[in-house]
Amino acid sequence: MKNEIILKLNRQLASGIQDEAVVVYALTLIRKLSEVVHATKTYPVLRFYADWAGYKLGYYAPIGECFKPHFDTINIGGLHHVTDSRPNSKVLFQKGSDRSFYETQIRKEIAVQKWDATMDLIAAARKKIFGAATSLENPSP
Repeated sequence: MKNEIILKLNRQLASGIQDEAVVVYALTLIRKLSEVVHATKTYPVLRFYADWAGYKLGYYAPIGECFKPHFDTINIGGLHHVTDSRPNSKVLFQKGSDRSFYETQIRKEIAVQKWDATMDLIAAARKKIFGAATSLENPSP
């Protein structure tokens, strides 16, 4: 196989390079020869151009179609937005915002005050019913 490739390559180079098709054919033969003699890593630039010449437009389209949902998800080739539209901490300091830290603190204080008032009412009613001694430690005689 090696000798056949060398023979074809010598014939092609001896007849001259007239057009792009001859260059592609020669590079394809060189690529085959480098694979047969295991020299693909020895001449990486030559390998690159041989691969490039052998590439057919649309050759990888079926493989690319498998990854299309992923490409669409990460927006490859689409419009990229650089502004961050997620909420940030500014909203925590805007007065009047229902998510602001200030408003939350006020709501907590109001809730505590209402709780205290409710507990005072319950404790006052208990004092009326059971008298002054409402604790288990000091029971009334």
